Amino acid sequence: MSWDPDQLETLKEMVQWVCWGYRKRDGKDTKPPLSPVEGHTFAKSNDPKTWGTYEEAVEYHEREDTNTEGIGFMLSEQDVIAALDLDGCVHPETKEIEPWAEDIVARADSYTEFSPSITGLRIFVVGILPGGRNKRKQERTLDMPEWVVEEKNAEVEMYDDVRYMTYTGDQLPDTPDDVQKRANAIKEIHAEYVADDEADTSPPAQAASPNSVDVSADDSTEYTNEFGTTLEQVREWDNKLNNLLTHLEPGFPLPNDDDSPSGYDYSAVAKLLFWRFDDRDIANILRRYRNRDKLDRDDYLQRTIANAQRKVTDRCDPPQDRSPSKMPPSEAKVALEAMLSLYEDDPDREMQHREKIWECVVKIDADDVENFVPRVADVLDTREYAVQNHRTLARHEEENGPVVVEDGKT
Repeated sequence: MSWDPDQLETLKEMVQWVCWGYRKRDGKDTKPPLSPVEGHTFAKSNDPKTWGTYEEAVEYHEREDTNTEGIGFMLSEQDVIAALDLDGCVHPETKEIEPWAEDIVARADSYTEFSPSITGLRIFVVGILPGGRNKRKQERTLDMPEWVVEEKNAEVEMYDDVRYMTYTGDQLPDTPDDVQKRANAIKEIHAEYVADDEADTSPPAQAASPNSVDVSADDSTEYTNEFGTTLEQVREWDNKLNNLLTHLEPGFPLPNDDDSPSGYDYSAVAKLLFWRFDDRDIANILRRYRNRDKLDRDDYLQRTIANAQRKVTDRCDPPQDRSPSKMPPSEAKVALEAMLSLYEDDPDREMQHREKIWECVVKIDADDVENFVPRVADVLDTREYAVQNHRTLARHEEENGPVVVEDGKT
């Protein structure tokens, strides 16, 4: 892939570039940001040391051994760059654009490009977003292919920090080559397409009592922490967090009439901080599961998160640093994936997780063992692998039964 050197000159001068690639998480394709800087695997939204220059990102992407799909720009609170993500608004075959998206493009009048799937648009502008919510679904009027309807919501999202945006270079014709100053336009677009209106703030018909939770139940955003672990996976591991979020779902009464909703907000934030979710995602997770009226108050969210950050100093270890003996099979699988990725992304990295790799192989489900065998063989010494593989499979079969390879054979 090549990019026009005249595009986004302002952003290309910033040291906020990353790469991205598809990585399997819980059987799904995700697009985590990858660091182009030596010594790091994933790029972190809160760690500038994992970001590189535009040239470093391009060079890393073009290497044959990095398994990346493209490059991206990391938004930061230290700059005044904002991005408008218009999802599910482009017909991928005809490139026809939804009327609401055309209106936003015209009013933003800044660099605009097609998303990697060519089903959406991304606009980069100079400006700072207003407080409050940052996304809202839109009406779909185009006759889209079935896969677009199933996988892509018609939605406007607006970001200005702790978020990376893919950069395709597939520029929408007749839009500026660089970012433009659009402070007023951002406010107007946010007010019309994202901010709450009277219909949004009215109580839902399903609410059985004032103590029920009013949120958007169909938010399909997949939230991941700095290690690339999904919120759903964390909920499987952490019963307390799962109970907190379960009690906060739409129409579900709070556990007791005298329980403090603010207390539950704080507990949820504290748990999400422990699991290393970033501030922006924590805010959006709470908006999804909690009482939206109060959480759309930016000052309340900021106070709650800041208060938890001051008091919650404990953070979870990376998956590869935890003891596999204490992990359920699903967590051992994630840890094994994380450890293998470390050495696949950096073949010269000194091996530090040999024993834990084998311990995870023993812990994962039998159906997953054979899928990991070739990768384990590539990462570890071949001779050691031949001996250890025999021992590990024998131990796995002793604890879990025979491993079925194909057609019912063991």
